[in-house]
Amino acid sequence: MYDDDPAADLEALYSARLDADLEMAEMAATANHIHRLRKQGICTHQSSMGYVHPPVYEQQKQLKPGEQICTDLCGRVFPSIEAMEADAEEHLL
Repeated sequence: MYDDDPAADLEALYSARLDADLEMAEMAATANHIHRLRKQGICTHQSSMGYVHPPVYEQQKQLKPGEQICTDLCGRVFPSIEAMEADAEEHLL
């Protein structure tokens, strides 16, 4: 193969486009799944905020260091971001 091989360039472009199409299809499927869960009232904790001092938002006033609050649907307080992500993963699998 040569550095200036136009067929190789075209193949690389096609491969990159195919990879992007597959990635977009996967993201669309995930978004559709999250939407179905939300319609059922199941929160997947897609938005959250953590403790900060001084608090910037009203929800942060109730948090202790390390805690994370879901600002998506449920408003649940988690002991850590890892605990919140683990709970979200249960629904997303």
